[in-house]
Amino acid sequence: MDRNTTNDGLQESEQRFRVVWDFASDAMVLSTPDGIVFAANPAYYSLFGFAPEEIIGHPFSRIFPPDQQQWAQEQYRVIFQQEELAPQFEQTVRREDGTQRVVESRYNFVTRDGKRTAMLSIIRDVTERKQTEEALHRSEERLRLALEAGSIGVWDWDIQQNTLTWSERVYELHGVSKESFVVTVENFLALVHPEDKTRAREVVEQALRRKVPFTIEFRLDAPQEKVHWLTTSADMIYDGAGQPIRMFGAASDISQQKELERLKDEFISMASHEFKTPITSLLGFTQLLQISLSKQGLREPVTMLEKMEKQLTRLSKLVSDLLDVSKIQVGRLDYAQEPLEIDALVHDIADMMQQIHMTHTIVIHGAAQQQVVGDSDRLGQVLINLISNAVKYSPQAKTVDLSLAASQNMVTIAVRDYGIGIPEEHQEKIFDRFYRVADVHDTTFTGLGMGLYISHEIVKRHGGKLWVESNDGKGTTFFVSLPTASP
Repeated sequence: MDRNTTNDGLQESEQRFRVVWDFASDAMVLSTPDGIVFAANPAYYSLFGFAPEEIIGHPFSRIFPPDQQQWAQEQYRVIFQQEELAPQFEQTVRREDGTQRVVESRYNFVTRDGKRTAMLSIIRDVTERKQTEEALHRSEERLRLALEAGSIGVWDWDIQQNTLTWSERVYELHGVSKESFVVTVENFLALVHPEDKTRAREVVEQALRRKVPFTIEFRLDAPQEKVHWLTTSADMIYDGAGQPIRMFGAASDISQQKELERLKDEFISMASHEFKTPITSLLGFTQLLQISLSKQGLREPVTMLEKMEKQLTRLSKLVSDLLDVSKIQVGRLDYAQEPLEIDALVHDIADMMQQIHMTHTIVIHGAAQQQVVGDSDRLGQVLINLISNAVKYSPQAKTVDLSLAASQNMVTIAVRDYGIGIPEEHQEKIFDRFYRVADVHDTTFTGLGMGLYISHEIVKRHGGKLWVESNDGKGTTFFVSLPTASP
């Protein structure tokens, strides 16, 4: 290789180095064995905010806080003499305006005749990354403390690999040992009480199909005198195609809460029974007084007794609902099993409700022409509740529409109003016990939120389904679907 070729190679190498030096995003600085800076690239001045005359000819340690500059200068000399360097160093440095930054530094040496003549320092600002890492660490620590305080366990299910991971607390909640219990979906379901197992599986499968979070309460199948209740809530992570790939959730023990609910239900049942007899007696005496005073021509006391009768009737209905709720909770709500004409039942209830609610016209559309097997009084109770709600929640409308249809061994009854509607966020909860929707239009409607809960349970016990479709401010339709009687 001739001298010209060598010179051309050196010039090309120096040119590439100059491009990297000038346009690199990392700060670069060259300094002598004593730590005196003799060259720095533009990114260096941008990072630290110093002018060239404040850097060139000054100690490398100038970029450190004042109380650390002497230490930094000594460390520089030590590093310069070391045979092997660590891949990188993390340091806190100081900008010209006094603000501090966290940087990662890498060092290389410039040598001549085998002797180190200068150090090339490459410095990268990692302040934002460190702040993010610290914020994440604090968040994880707060979450850990919250989970410990609430005795909550967390779990993670890799759906594609079908691997389930539990935290220590989840093992404790399920009463199994981490050393002896193999965590799989099927082994988890084996721990669930037989009466809750099918429902638990269906809830998870439905969440996967509908791609929605879920919460479920279930009992453990354990040889314990005291029932052990758990609740778990979960959400999912999806891939680019929108398919669920991971499910993660939290579990906690709600046995004490369930015991309090049981005691409350027992109290409600006992109190309702105690109230039922005197209320019935008061209602009877009120009606007798109305007849007696009406014969005497005393219109004013009769009017007052009519108002009293109306309030006693409301109170009697409330007590009956409370009794039904308590019976449902313990599985003691009785049902007759007899064939009945669903069209005739709907027409009878509609005629009765039309006489009570004169402000609305109740219109029936279509016919099912099918029989169902069930309790006419209980199914009538469902229809009465749905029609009453339709009237109550559509005060500005004049019509309530009832529709009847049959298909695929099912009969469907729809009750539609043209009132205030139900916001979407409430539609999944309105069948919960004691759940009431606050009207967004600031109108207060009476009730304790038991009617839809009772209706939902009655329809479910008949093998049917009760659901709602609604748009806020545009009316609501409740659907009752029941299996038709076998031929």
